[in-house]
Amino acid sequence: MKHKTEGKRLTRKLTALRQDAWRLMHAPMAAQHRWFAAVLRGHYGYYGRPHNYQRSTDPIGKCTGNGYGV
Repeated sequence: MKHKTEGKRLTRKLTALRQDAWRLMHAPMAAQHRWFAAVLRGHYGYYGRPHNYQRSTDPIGKCTGNGYGV
């Protein structure tokens, strides 16, 4: 049986990521990197399920595509 992350949950998380990244926009790059690394570690720990690869990699593409300093 394959698992898929619920769309509403993913959208909520990505919206929160964008807001937090905007807040950190003028922070030093090292602080931004530490924050994003911690967020992604937590994300993969929670959503990282077998056969859920596409959904679990969505935040990387969303964050890097918006120029948030990753």
